Amino acid sequence: MVKRQLTYESALARAASLCSRGEHAEAEMRRKLRQWGAETGDADRVVEWLVDNGFIDNSRYAHAFVYDKSRFDLWGRVKIRHQLRLNGVTGDVVEEAMAEIDEDEYVANLRTLLAAKSRTLTVADPYKRKASLMRYGASRGYEPSLVLKVMAGIVDGAEDFCDDGIEEAD
Repeated sequence: MVKRQLTYESALARAASLCSRGEHAEAEMRRKLRQWGAETGDADRVVEWLVDNGFIDNSRYAHAFVYDKSRFDLWGRVKIRHQLRLNGVTGDVVEEAMAEIDEDEYVANLRTLLAAKSRTLTVADPYKRKASLMRYGASRGYEPSLVLKVMAGIVDGAEDFCDDGIEEAD
């Protein structure tokens, strides 16, 4: 089956409609336009028009993405930064958006995730439990050093954390 080519006008209408419903990055929109059948030149013109008219703003997208992924999906900084790069957002825009993550909330999210995962583990061996929790924390995008610090309190059964929410690892 031959894919139908999308005209500039229909590509623009479809992309503007999509962008009016949610934030999208420039690179992400270029990919979508090519998937829809728009020619590369038309896709570039559409994205340029969307940027010029405020439909697409990588900074706005990065801030919304970081907020959503850190608050609702409980992703760590590593995973968020990686996904932003995959979506074509780089440099100072990423770092500026990442700076908005509240450190106390970030640590509390990790503590909640690791505590929930720890309750589901059936392995009795403490080394295997720690390894499993470490892998889980890393898969969620949290920094290994932070995972170790938070994990020390959960695995050892310590309920009291320091004022900053992190207990020092041995």
